Amino acid sequence: MTNLACLALLLATLAACWGQPAYAASLGDLDPVFAPPVTCGVGQHVRAVCMSDLDGDDVLDIVTVCWVDSAFWVLLGNGDGTFAPAVRYPIAGSPYSGDVGDVNGDWIPDVVTSSLDTDYVSVSLGIGDGTFGAPTIISVPELPWFVVLGDLNGDLALDMIVSTPSPAWDLAILMGNGDGTFQAPVHLTMTQYPKTLTLLRLDGDDDLDLIVVHPGADGFSVLLGNGDGTFLAPFFYGIGDYPLEAGLGDIDHDGDYDIAVTCSDDGTVAVLRGSAYGTFAPPVYYPVGNWPQDVVIEDFDRDGHADLCVANNGGWTISLLRGNGDGTFQVSEEYDAECCPHTLAPGDFDGDLDLDLFVGNSEDDFSSVLINLATSPATGPETGFAGGPGLRLSATNPSVASSVIRFALDQPAEVSLTMLDVGGRIVDRLWGGYPDR
Repeated sequence: MTNLACLALLLATLAACWGQPAYAASLGDLDPVFAPPVTCGVGQHVRAVCMSDLDGDDVLDIVTVCWVDSAFWVLLGNGDGTFAPAVRYPIAGSPYSGDVGDVNGDWIPDVVTSSLDTDYVSVSLGIGDGTFGAPTIISVPELPWFVVLGDLNGDLALDMIVSTPSPAWDLAILMGNGDGTFQAPVHLTMTQYPKTLTLLRLDGDDDLDLIVVHPGADGFSVLLGNGDGTFLAPFFYGIGDYPLEAGLGDIDHDGDYDIAVTCSDDGTVAVLRGSAYGTFAPPVYYPVGNWPQDVVIEDFDRDGHADLCVANNGGWTISLLRGNGDGTFQVSEEYDAECCPHTLAPGDFDGDLDLDLFVGNSEDDFSSVLINLATSPATGPETGFAGGPGLRLSATNPSVASSVIRFALDQPAEVSLTMLDVGGRIVDRLWGGYPDR
């Protein structure tokens, strides 16, 4: 009999502003991946960029968090690679970080920001039409630096983690009530100064794990989640000089997250291959540009292998390192990015199913968009993460509605499903399930 398996794919899609033509330096026989940058006004001194469908039209929109402006700005996408003019939403203090997620259970994205010179974070609830209500203040320890959202205890309500490097090296964990409010913070003291935070599933269970980058300690920590809002003791990895940001993705097709961390004083990016247990191999270093900041792992050139993209703040360039598919990368290609690139956000801005790049600039009142020029790959069956046969499925934006995709299996077989977003990032995995017969 035919075996039917159902999978609800929740895709986190991304987007931004669009631009004009271009090329990169020292490409040799390679075709350029990105066009030259096109600038758009999004507020002064961008420190964070978030992307989501804010108005329910199945088109990706942009939120930029701007340090000097004391605000976040919203650019609504038109679906053709263009965006409506940016709208400013004031936030007290100097916001440095932000995240987007549905914190009150109404299926509408909300915006959370942290302001480094305050003792609180701000929650701005989405209305559903791309606008936001007045911010609500939530008290946290002094000097909140970085904020990230995720469901830490499996109750379907988003929780919050905030890094507070001073006066104590703390992480503040605030469990969400599901109605836009949060419980009092629980403090987790780190032995190293914490800055950027990343939540994802590293070790194959259903619990979110945490990666914390420590600039002053020249390394990062991995904290495996217990599934109840608590974490195991951190495991520290030493890398290059003054690390700033981490990007994660599968660079060697083994189904496990690997990590890339920018080492700003070294002008390198450290790449560590991951295992199914949430551990990482020793770092391999790749030269990039001057004073690298953010890094993302995506398949930009559409060859089926994850690539590295790095924002070089001091060199005004973007470094692209094309992946070989075995965990190694080719020599960096440099693309112009205008003034002081700081934050990277990849997404399909123009609807052609490849990843363009939004670049938040840290020292001006505009940001840049680099449109992807890569050609589409051939269609057909794809290789699975572990080398077996694979099938690529797609679904609409879950901010509007969930999608169910049904597919038939020719023979009874064990099924392992990997859910990815449009950038090729692993969203979730279901291992070793047997379909109903």
